[in-house]
Amino acid sequence: SGADLQNMTAGDLTIGDNRISSLSVDGVTAANVANISGKVILDASGNNATISFSGGSSTFGTLEANAARDLSVSTGVSTTVNGMTLKADFDGNGTGAFSVAATGSLNSSAASTSNDIILSGASISLAGDIATGAGALDMTSTGAINQTAGALNIGGATTLTAAGTSNIALTDGDND
Repeated sequence: SGADLQNMTAGDLTIGDNRISSLSVDGVTAANVANISGKVILDASGNNATISFSGGSSTFGTLEANAARDLSVSTGVSTTVNGMTLKADFDGNGTGAFSVAATGSLNSSAASTSNDIILSGASISLAGDIATGAGALDMTSTGAINQTAGALNIGGATTLTAAGTSNIALTDGDND
């Protein structure tokens, strides 16, 4: 819970490991993680393990999330100190999808040092907004990268890597 997180003090804090089947993140506040000076690492690297961000928006200083299978975002996820690295298909077996629903968003534009957003998965599907302030956006997929809606507000470099250039489709959003 948020109250439990507030009582922890750490450099980097790892939640989960390769023995869990899923992690659900709902409503983590900046106050909840104020005593974590490094990054919060969400580890769902076990066989077919997933990570979902849903319910209330969540805010971290710096965030890394690794899911063996799917990683889904259906609410706001923000960082305030550094950027975020979110990886689906962490085990590299080609079955993990990364997705941001229309109700979801990724925002590192308030981060003070490095506000890069790094996304990866066997496929990447974006329907929500992504903002990096002056930071970069790096998306890597062994399959397709599709943006069907939402805005991409990227101040730094944008790198898209997918299996074949025909597998990248950016449409319908307000892409700066």
